[in-house]
Amino acid sequence: MNHDDGAIESLLGRYRPVSPPPDLRDRVLSSAVQTRSWWMAAGWFSAAAMLLLTLGLHVAATQLMQETAAVSGIGRIEWSAEAEEAARMLDGGGAGRRYVSLALAAGMRRHEGFPPVPMAPGLFGEM
Repeated sequence: MNHDDGAIESLLGRYRPVSPPPDLRDRVLSSAVQTRSWWMAAGWFSAAAMLLLTLGLHVAATQLMQETAAVSGIGRIEWSAEAEEAARMLDGGGAGRRYVSLALAAGMRRHEGFPPVPMAPGLFGEM
């Protein structure tokens, strides 16, 4: 292969890159700062909205729980080791704990002289 360095240099000289415009750096940096500040503000606004939503739902759930307890006459339920053992023997999960807590609440209602909670007809299959 024959290399002609002068021909290669002249060929490459025709394709020499042109430098960027002088104001390009300022334009890129100013747009990056504007975009970043908007995204940061959007992130803070969304975090604040989620916090307010969480607090609002917590207050609503607490109020609903208090109103339900006042209507049904059910107060706090004492969860003992025996209750935990009964829940574990039922299924060891959340369903057993819910069943035992409902049974304790019903027993507490009878003990305190409240009438039984009325059930909707057909709720458990009977008509």
